[in-house]
Amino acid sequence: MPILLENILRSDINEDKKFFIEFFNTVGYERVHVISQEKYDAMEVEYDDIKKNRIPVIARKVDEAKQLGDLSENAEYHSAREEMAWAKSRIQEIQVILQTAEIIDEK
Repeated sequence: MPILLENILRSDINEDKKFFIEFFNTVGYERVHVISQEKYDAMEVEYDDIKKNRIPVIARKVDEAKQLGDLSENAEYHSAREEMAWAKSRIQEIQVILQTAEIIDEK
């Protein structure tokens, strides 16, 4: 029997509700992000900084850490990989926000 979203949202199972609400909010499912022009511009700057500056630096850290040897016990490698995962997820998050942004006038 398929699990329907409406049945889950109507159910009394709070954990399922939390999961689906969090999931749809995370992926930006049909969600509009209302932000100011100032915030939009700041997010574009952050996006460019991560893409052009941080990711290349992190990639070098990963490469340097790989050269240190055994990856299973290499803290520098694991730290750099976690940092890269954060940067890539932040890039995706910013993309969704910018693509679904509705700019408000702050007057």
